[in-house]
Amino acid sequence: MGRVVCEHVEKRFGDVVAVNDFNLEIKDNEFVVIVGPSGCGKSTSLRMIAGLEQHTSGNIYIADQLVNELPPRDRNVAMVFQNYALYPHMNVYDNMAFALKLRNVSRDEIDRKVKEAAEILSITQYLHRKPKELSGGQRQRVALGRAIVREPEVFLMDEPLSNLDAKLRVQMRTEIAKLHNRIGVTTIYVTHDQVEAMTMADRIVVMKDGLIQQIADPQTLYDSPANRFVAGFIGTPPMNFMNCQVQKHPDGFHMVNDSMDVVAPQEWADKVAAFEGQQMVLGVRPENILPGDAATDKVRAIVEVVEPLGSETLINISVNGQPAIIKVAPEYRPQVGDAIALRFDMVKAHAFHPETGLTIV
Repeated sequence: MGRVVCEHVEKRFGDVVAVNDFNLEIKDNEFVVIVGPSGCGKSTSLRMIAGLEQHTSGNIYIADQLVNELPPRDRNVAMVFQNYALYPHMNVYDNMAFALKLRNVSRDEIDRKVKEAAEILSITQYLHRKPKELSGGQRQRVALGRAIVREPEVFLMDEPLSNLDAKLRVQMRTEIAKLHNRIGVTTIYVTHDQVEAMTMADRIVVMKDGLIQQIADPQTLYDSPANRFVAGFIGTPPMNFMNCQVQKHPDGFHMVNDSMDVVAPQEWADKVAAFEGQQMVLGVRPENILPGDAATDKVRAIVEVVEPLGSETLINISVNGQPAIIKVAPEYRPQVGDAIALRFDMVKAHAFHPETGLTIV
């Protein structure tokens, strides 16, 4: 069973708290992605699970065994690194077989496992090549193969695709997801790329400043972010945030600033009533902002940049001096400098506390 449990795990470097109160339970065969900006503690968390970094306090369990004092080699995990970490003087076969030789596995068993892994990863034809003779994607497949042959309880992957070009990253992302579906090993994957997280994960752990912000499946993170940070980090382009004041009108509560006046959905009433006359942050995703009618829609914006992408167009705008991005059909093509009217799909909008950043609605 590849179940992984972290209980109140903390890592300090002197007075600096790199990871604080890290609590996570990963089920057997689950694919969990830890995501966040640089310096948030995601790689440190992974290295503590691997045993490459000694945690300061808390407990770590792998396959229901407390591993706090176990060295990496005894934790039955396999790690795939960002820089592949292949032995340059060995060919692909020997790189994949190396860990098995150290365990005194029989030659026939090593040969079977290496060739099976090579077949899964479509690198059989490269077994006698040296790493320098391979492309970046091929090297990453070898690194994955080396992990597979060990048959670990848990795969740990630390930004394994960050050295690849954009097209190859998309391809390898799909290959890793297919690999997980085929062999079903518990996988913990670290990345700063939220697109990788959204497309690969069963669940995502969002971190900031050493703290877990939210743990949920990708769609829940997208639809119901716990706070403004998660809302802005998950989604491409990111969610737009607009400062506004809550005003009560005969037809309900309005979210108002000098460039907009939108009516909050009726189901928001109980929660936004406490903010009447006060500031609130309205969050709207780019795809939920639509071209409007100047006669009826009371959101005004200035077009700053138009980015045609073929199937859609991204338009950078300014609303009340605040930057925002909208995603529209390619047929809608205003000019830079135009004043345009917009309409928000308020049913899919979000509201955040202006100070704490926590989600109100």
